[in-house]
Amino acid sequence: MSQPTRGGDRADREDPPAGSPVSTDGADESVVERMAEPVARRLADVRGWCRRRPAICAVLGFLLLVGGGLLFLSATGERNLFLAVLIAVVSAGVGAVGLLLLNEPVSQYLRQPQNRNRGRWLGFGGLAAGLVVVWLAILVASPALAVVGAVIVLLALLAINALLLSGTAQTMNLFRLGGLGLLVIAPILIWIGDGVDLLSIIGVVVWIVGLVLFKVGLPPWIDEEPQRRRVSVSVASVVATALGIGLLYLAAVASVEPALLFGLTVPIVGLSALGISTARFDPSPRLARIVLAIGLLVLLAGAVLTFRIVRLPEITLLAVAVIAAIGAWFVFRGEALIAVLLLGFVFGWVLVDRNTGEPSNPFPDADVQLLALGDSYISGEGATRFFDGTNVVGEGGNQCRRAPTAYPFRVAERLGSGLIFLACSGAKTTDMDNQGTAPDPFPDIGGGEDQLQRLLAVHGDEVAGLDAVLVSIGGNDVGFGTIIKACLLPQSCAVPDRVDSWLRNVSEARDQLVASYGLLRDTVGADTPIVAMTYPIIVRPRTDCALVIDDDEIDFVVQFTTALNAMLESAAAEAGVNLFTGSIDALDGRLLCDDDPATNFLHLSPTDGPFADQLLPANWVHGSMHPRADGHELIADLLASDPGDGEPQGYLVDLLASVEQGGPANPDPQPGAIVDPPAPEYEELPDDEWIQERLYETAGDLVPPVGLLLIGGLIAAFGLIKAEVPFLDFLNPSNNRPGDRNR
Repeated sequence: MSQPTRGGDRADREDPPAGSPVSTDGADESVVERMAEPVARRLADVRGWCRRRPAICAVLGFLLLVGGGLLFLSATGERNLFLAVLIAVVSAGVGAVGLLLLNEPVSQYLRQPQNRNRGRWLGFGGLAAGLVVVWLAILVASPALAVVGAVIVLLALLAINALLLSGTAQTMNLFRLGGLGLLVIAPILIWIGDGVDLLSIIGVVVWIVGLVLFKVGLPPWIDEEPQRRRVSVSVASVVATALGIGLLYLAAVASVEPALLFGLTVPIVGLSALGISTARFDPSPRLARIVLAIGLLVLLAGAVLTFRIVRLPEITLLAVAVIAAIGAWFVFRGEALIAVLLLGFVFGWVLVDRNTGEPSNPFPDADVQLLALGDSYISGEGATRFFDGTNVVGEGGNQCRRAPTAYPFRVAERLGSGLIFLACSGAKTTDMDNQGTAPDPFPDIGGGEDQLQRLLAVHGDEVAGLDAVLVSIGGNDVGFGTIIKACLLPQSCAVPDRVDSWLRNVSEARDQLVASYGLLRDTVGADTPIVAMTYPIIVRPRTDCALVIDDDEIDFVVQFTTALNAMLESAAAEAGVNLFTGSIDALDGRLLCDDDPATNFLHLSPTDGPFADQLLPANWVHGSMHPRADGHELIADLLASDPGDGEPQGYLVDLLASVEQGGPANPDPQPGAIVDPPAPEYEELPDDEWIQERLYETAGDLVPPVGLLLIGGLIAAFGLIKAEVPFLDFLNPSNNRPGDRNR
């Protein structure tokens, strides 16, 4: 029996027979003693174990792959992004182990000449079938089909990889050069396809195929002259990785899309080559442990820098785990599989149904009828489910995002009343009557239409029977949506010149708000109670707040919300409508910095609509800095408490009772009320461009820590493998050496 050696030569050794001691090449006796049991000894070389028991290994690998797929599917149905990604990472690990176990029996079978033709059909046919399944999943919006398609693609890639490894030296050179060519073409296809259409999807497939071919063809080329080529490839890999990071930084600071696409491709190719070339080095276990320690220190530095930017422990931990794992996989082999897993998760996650089929009017025939108008703080933005058709992006879409957990709907349920629900996320005072210029593809849904015109056109016969109106409007007029986006970024939103402009806009939007309240009063009649809703305080200063928002930003948000509510109070008094101030402090004890906040901070939730738009992360952040379902419950409790065993109590209940007993429906307008809506004269800021600049600045800040995490994961993985840690031999990329293909 040939003597086993360390590192790269491990793939060429024979497996120790049962009962013989396992060579540790200098490992501690305590390790040898711990490995003395027969099961642990066989697991010390998983690949050898799979050679001896290919059927068992294949079944076990398949079960792990299916189990990982099922777990993966549960992740796509998880509405909380953090939990979804966490489950996806675990399921990806389970599936990856399953693939690694499947690799040996599949390779053994397909390396036999009589089976190669069948393997080609299984590999390339399976790849085509998997892509068709993924495409069908997109068409029918099925996350289950998307995951099934991803699993089929993974199995096909496994077969293709085994076939490719059995090629000749000339074939391997063709793979290496052809793979590089495809990796140049793929970003161009994605760029031309604008990142999301069919051409871009083809570009992603080309990218994965190119990476697989390159990684298959590179090792034999290095092994022709290992002493010289492994050094040159390592140096070239480091240069390529540095170049890619530079391109990413350029894309971040200058918004250059090709730089972003090639900035992602070049370092991945560089790190792949680096993982392959460094696997050819054979350090002693002691030196490998030093390398492992260095890798862990680099990871720690990347984690610290990441936390200083995002300042969220959970997000930092998740980012470190995912990015470091990707870096490690450059050494462990198979980042093409990781790409498929990640794409499968994204495809499945965005296809999850986030709608509810229940009607938006709980009791349409009830004696009491309510009307809800306004913006996202009353429509229910921030929820996890929305009424059908109200969360649709794309041309002619409807992004009102009305939710069954919104407080008007909860109040209507508690009172047993009907509800005309016309509130729409993003609405401004000008959307109360803007002549209905926006298209409305959903006949029963207001979409972007002006809300009062919609009321008269669709519910005109019901206006006279309205018992009360709830309206929340004005925040978007003064840039509240922009402020939310700005404060989510690591850079401060409390920039002095911006703060002054935003606060000045609050006071200057007052006349427009007065006019909108007056128009609403004229439309529904002065005898119908109108309740102007104030905006809740969602955060207050705390010394232990662990959010990506500093004390200056918190002070500004509180100052801005206070000024906005003061303006609402003044406008409501002048227009002669009721003002509900209870919502201002409704979330106290459940604020953003509290232990159990009732408001989302960063909340990611995909939308419906064209698949291209569903994939855009920019369409996922709409629920951030908005009350969650339980936040709306707290506001609903103050308007009309849950009746339980008795009658509901609250501000709206008391107001309706007072009106029924002959009390005034609304206060008298104060002198100076504006009748005709004036054109807004407040300052228009180039907020979108400013937010985009800040976003790219953040991306630029994240390039160094992400680079450190990738490099740290790679170095730590190299040290881990070369340190001869038991049971990790099957991860060694040296097992892909040409000499191993004949075993």
